[in-house]
Amino acid sequence: MKDENIELVEGSGNVFRDFGDPEADLKQVKAILAARVISVLDERGLGVRKAASVTGFAAADFSRVRNADLGRFTLDRLMKMIGALDDRISSSEPGVNRMDREVPDSLPRRQTDPLWIQHHFLATGHDESTPNATATFVKRKGRHYMVTCRHVLRVVEDRRSAAGDTQLTMALQIDRTMLNLSHIGPQGITLSVQTPEAEIQSEEVDIALASLEGGYWDILSSQKNKAAIDLDSWREPNWAAVRYCLATGYQDEDKHTISREGAEKVVTPFLCVVAELCSAPDQDTTRFVLMNDLDSPHGYGFSGMSGGAVYAMEGNEGSEVEDEDLLPIGIVYEGSPSNIRPKEQSEEQAVGAIFTDRDIMIRALLLTPDIFDDWLTRSGF
Repeated sequence: MKDENIELVEGSGNVFRDFGDPEADLKQVKAILAARVISVLDERGLGVRKAASVTGFAAADFSRVRNADLGRFTLDRLMKMIGALDDRISSSEPGVNRMDREVPDSLPRRQTDPLWIQHHFLATGHDESTPNATATFVKRKGRHYMVTCRHVLRVVEDRRSAAGDTQLTMALQIDRTMLNLSHIGPQGITLSVQTPEAEIQSEEVDIALASLEGGYWDILSSQKNKAAIDLDSWREPNWAAVRYCLATGYQDEDKHTISREGAEKVVTPFLCVVAELCSAPDQDTTRFVLMNDLDSPHGYGFSGMSGGAVYAMEGNEGSEVEDEDLLPIGIVYEGSPSNIRPKEQSEEQAVGAIFTDRDIMIRALLLTPDIFDDWLTRSGF
């Protein structure tokens, strides 16, 4: 064999561009996202059918990704597949993690659920425009409760009064079944949600509670794999070891509809917000604040997170957080920024805003067994 001079040419880093593909950049990004989908499937040992059952995407979609058949996929669809699969809190560093996955797996996901504001008999439908807050499930002395915020209840009451629609209610959802937090009585539709009484308005606590006894909790736990924060075994964190906390809730923006088992279902994004605890609560404190100023925009509004659970993390800075590292300590009652900055608004226009999409501020009510008992007593339970 004769020696031949072989010319070595350094690639550009994009094999599609090297072969002159006019859509080189798009195809490379798709390939990177598809590789991430495959990586998560392999890490979690999921076949295409199992992946379909836990995400709502078709098994055929996962088969196409594995076979690098990406022609019919948009970037947004691939991103949603990744979000639906990756249901873990990746790090205890400050930031926002959105989880689109519908079937609950992580502990924060199991201990919370979207709380829908809608018609008791669904006369006005249930779609992507249906507003939501967040419900947190709490167990105390063997009984189960739904916890959200008083101001969410006020929204329902105000809309009932203004529109004369006395059938507006709050509801939890299981597949095609709605669990209304209201009942039909002599006076019509009556809300089953109660609030702690206060002698003066300034002493009101932004908390609303509903009992989940009478079959509701059995349905939520057996059919939706929900769990409750168990205050009977609650442990106070070592506050000296807590720098960051995790706030959770369901965003009242960017909902989307998926097809599952022949029916369409509305899915609202689940947000996990990691931020720094401004000061450790003490015996005289019933509220606390999480806050961070990020280097880059997180792109999320926190409207809808009211009623979500807050967890303390002892240590673990920069490491992956497991369920056993999370200690429940509070209930979200306000998050800022509340809404995503409009796309047409420039960075210069946003400078004067109090909060931008680089900021995180979560206000929360402290949750302890004694505080919860006080809420129950003052609410008439």
